[in-house]
Amino acid sequence: AGVYTHVSALSVAAPFRRHGLASRLMAQVEMLSVLEFGSGYVDLYVKADNTRAVEYYRRLGYATHRVVPRYYDDGADALDMRKPLP
Repeated sequence: AGVYTHVSALSVAAPFRRHGLASRLMAQVEMLSVLEFGSGYVDLYVKADNTRAVEYYRRLGYATHRVVPRYYDDGADALDMRKPLP
């Protein structure tokens, strides 16, 4: 699989949402992943039923790589979403 970067969590406090902070953080992660580590892709897990988050990551260029059944403590499935890096 080679070198890759995994994003464990991305959260922005409510008063600071809708200002592009999360997108800028993700862009920095992606840039540094390539420049500093030579990563081939970034991956992250998101709850399959979290449509808002899934659509957000799709807009950033992430695609579903696989479904991880019962990944979360409540039994919910996760989507392993990945974005190839240049």
